[in-house]
Amino acid sequence: MELDIVKAVGRARGGDREAVELLARRALRLALRTSAATLGSRQDAADIAQEVAIDVLRGLVSC
Repeated sequence: MELDIVKAVGRARGGDREAVELLARRALRLALRTSAATLGSRQDAADIAQEVAIDVLRGLVSC
């Protein structure tokens, strides 16, 4: 699985939109699970998860 993520990051940096979408979905799911468990509020968790997904995408662009 980790190798798939590494490959996806490389493809995303190269402009592969599918890879970008894959990474954004993974980041969003992980952030949503983690923040929901921590915060207890589904709405707060969704807000945090969205911010994390945006930060991940920005990080890909800046590298």
